Amino acid sequence: MTPLKAEKIVKQYGGAFVNSGQYIARKKSLLPCSKAKIKLAYFVYLDELIHSDLLTEKLRGNLAALYGSMNSFINDDEVDRINKTNEKMKMVGRENMDPESIKEYNNLIVRMVDVAAIDEINTYIAECKKERL
Repeated sequence: MTPLKAEKIVKQYGGAFVNSGQYIARKKSLLPCSKAKIKLAYFVYLDELIHSDLLTEKLRGNLAALYGSMNSFINDDEVDRINKTNEKMKMVGRENMDPESIKEYNNLIVRMVDVAAIDEINTYIAECKKERL
């Protein structure tokens, strides 16, 4: 994958994230390609940014946060249900929700922000920067 292709995929992924609204669950069909290809694009793009000395701290933080949020893209048929549960929970309170809805919601929340993925990308960035010295 070329750095230009990688940049295009990363930007399309960021666009899918932003354009999917303020919901906690997002439709997987909005992704420009598979999650695996997006991850590959991230590594290629970051390597190019670092070697071109274009990776600012702000950009690094934004890219890492987006990388760690990939799990918020789930099967399309689950998205509306999860987001409706979230909205209802805000209105009526968690204690007034049916246990199955809460369980499904909690399962997404637990995996939605992948701290291990954020650590993975930050470790990769550190390695690339170290190699550059």
